[in-house]
Amino acid sequence: MNEPIKNKILNWVKKNPGIFLVQEEQNEILLQELHSQKKFKINPLQILDHEEKKNSLNPLESYLVLLLEDGSQFVLCAQGLAFPPDFSNSGPLNLPNPVYCMKDIENFLHQLRHLASEEARRKESLELILILIALLDGAKKIGLNVDLETQEVEKILELIERGAFLPKVH
Repeated sequence: MNEPIKNKILNWVKKNPGIFLVQEEQNEILLQELHSQKKFKINPLQILDHEEKKNSLNPLESYLVLLLEDGSQFVLCAQGLAFPPDFSNSGPLNLPNPVYCMKDIENFLHQLRHLASEEARRKESLELILILIALLDGAKKIGLNVDLETQEVEKILELIERGAFLPKVH
């Protein structure tokens, strides 16, 4: 067990209450993001490097960047678990942020539901679907289960491809 990294993670979670539930399981740490209820296992032995940084917008907050042996990384932050998009299925996209969280995915899904209900906004819907594909692939890459969100995006894409639209959102 990589005790220094394990302790760093546990201490960060303890210093930042209300973001994660934490449970130690043998050699792993199980985090449950309170906002999304997503569960995430961290094996400290697979963490190559870590760095705690101050939030530039709020210096009283910090975030913890964790780099895994496979080169992927994720962040423990005030928004929960943040991760970089994975562009392997979407192709390159010009996104404003290097990392996103489940709240971002929820917001994009809400926006997609709205756009997909308007015939004139089909192109915007398809562009947003590409963004969601990259974000969901990023979440999957670090081990998050985003099957429900992925299925919703796929259903909306199928509707759009058939020329159909979601019912209007009121």
